[in-house]
Amino acid sequence: PSSLTSLELDLRRNRITAVGFADLMHSLPSRLTSLVLDLNWNLGLVWTLDVAQELRGLPPSLITLHLNLPSRRNETTDDVVHEITRALPASLTSLQLDLQGSSITDDCLAEFGHALPQGLVSLKLGCSAISDAVCGRFARGMPRGLAKLHIDRDANEVSDGISQVGMEALREGVPHGCQVAVLAHHWYGPG
Repeated sequence: PSSLTSLELDLRRNRITAVGFADLMHSLPSRLTSLVLDLNWNLGLVWTLDVAQELRGLPPSLITLHLNLPSRRNETTDDVVHEITRALPASLTSLQLDLQGSSITDDCLAEFGHALPQGLVSLKLGCSAISDAVCGRFARGMPRGLAKLHIDRDANEVSDGISQVGMEALREGVPHGCQVAVLAHHWYGPG
C-alpha cells in the first residue's frame, strides 16, 4: 500500500534475481521512511554495478536504511560501493550498511565517508577489514552532525584489528561528540 511508512524484507533464503530486485526497488511506497532489506546469502542475486544502480529507486522520504548485502567473498567492488553511496537519499539520518565479505579498498572506504548524506546522524558499517592507515581519512569525511559511528569488522580478516593508533585517528577525525565503537566478530558462512 502507498501509505506504508516502514518495511522489513528478509530475502536471505529467497532466490531474487537482478530483474526481481529492480522490480522491488521500483515498487517501494513513496512515503517509506524506514527500510530494512536483508539480502545476505541470497544465492540468486549477484551484486553488480547494474543491481546497485537500482537503489536509485529508494524513496526520497527515507530516513532509516538497513542494507545487508550478499556476502560472497570478493563480490562487492569499489564501483558498487560508490553507486550505493550515490543512491542514498539526502533525507537519510540513520544508515546500517553491511559490506562483510566485500573486496573494497581503503581508498573506497575513505571516499565513502565523504559521500554520505550530510544529515546522517548514525552510521553502522560492517566491513571485512579496516586498516589503521585509512581510519583518519575515513573519519574526517563523516557528516558534521554524526553522533554515532559503529564499525563491525570481520575478525577473520585481520588478526589484530584496529590498533590504538587507528582508534585515536577515528576518534580525532569524527565530529566532536560523536560516539565511536569498533567491534570484531568471527564471520561464519551460511549454516
